[in-house]
Amino acid sequence: MGKLTDVQIKHWIKAANSVAKSDGEGLTFTLSKDGSAAWVLRHRIGGKQREKTLGRFPDMSLKKARGIAADDRVKIQQGIDVGRESRLTTPGHNRPDRSSTQTADL
Repeated sequence: MGKLTDVQIKHWIKAANSVAKSDGEGLTFTLSKDGSAAWVLRHRIGGKQREKTLGRFPDMSLKKARGIAADDRVKIQQGIDVGRESRLTTPGHNRPDRSSTQTADL
């Protein structure tokens, strides 16, 4: 695993161009034109394409992003939607599950 290097990432940031570069196995480094850089894990759950932002660069290193992505891939193989799991455990992001229907007690 691991196609990217710290040197490449620093070069892209210095160039200030918008990029999305794969490190392999779904881990992607994204950089917007405004200089915002992040690590994204791209994966599929139930046949649907999903993305989970792992963290911002440089707050999260390449090594740390690879570790988190590896842990998340294990969960994905077990059928766990890591993006949904993250939303439910992040303070301020506790949104109701739209996939289930809630009924009131009669």
